[in-house]
Amino acid sequence: MIALGILLSLALWISLALWLGRVVYRATGRRGLKIAVTTLVLWLPCWDVIPAVIQFSRAVHNLGGSRITRTVQVDGYLTAADERDSYLVVKSLRSTPTGYKEVYRAGEYYERRGLDIVEAKPGYYQYRLARPGAAECAATEAVPGMRKSLEIDKLAEYCIAVAWHEHPVSRYQLERSLEWRPLEGYLWPRPIYSQWARVVDRQTNEVLSQFYVLQYNAWFPPIGIIPWSYSPSSMDYNVVRALQMPTAPLKDSAHE
Repeated sequence: MIALGILLSLALWISLALWLGRVVYRATGRRGLKIAVTTLVLWLPCWDVIPAVIQFSRAVHNLGGSRITRTVQVDGYLTAADERDSYLVVKSLRSTPTGYKEVYRAGEYYERRGLDIVEAKPGYYQYRLARPGAAECAATEAVPGMRKSLEIDKLAEYCIAVAWHEHPVSRYQLERSLEWRPLEGYLWPRPIYSQWARVVDRQTNEVLSQFYVLQYNAWFPPIGIIPWSYSPSSMDYNVVRALQMPTAPLKDSAHE
């Protein structure tokens, strides 16, 4: 249906351009003017294409993709505020078993299952992997089905240690915006929209790395139905490369 709508819109616009050209020719008798009017009307839906290509190319050159300005050695970091599934956060620690990740929770139950159960208190929750039997794992081990989930995900040799803090303990934070928002400085001929992620030093506000996904919708719907976009690779994976977390295996005595 979308393709049919595009074809009908284009057919109607071309018909309008040809009709206006004939009207001008009948009124003036000038064939050159007829061609000029027809061409102008046909071009109008695409008026923004050339300046948009220039602007979009400039945005891609200046911001597109991942940019890492500095890397640091860290034990862990504060994850993005919209990271809702803490278990996925824990799973991502498989490659850095001695590191941690920290999440913020407002104390609301979203699905009343999984790690939501241990996140009832507003604040910051610091997750690590530990050996089964560690005292820090008592709360998560009591979550129904958690041990089975660890076995399924080949994490049976670990348990999930959690510590609550009123304030974040991490110096570095992953921030991101998954809503398409107009990109400041790129609003003409029509806004270029972006999604972004970045790693920020919370003490100095320095941006260590950033990643931009860019998108532009042309003015004329049949042309703009498929937006131009620039999204070369995974957003979060690229920005967190600025944070070098430990990859050493977890010792049996850790967290015990």
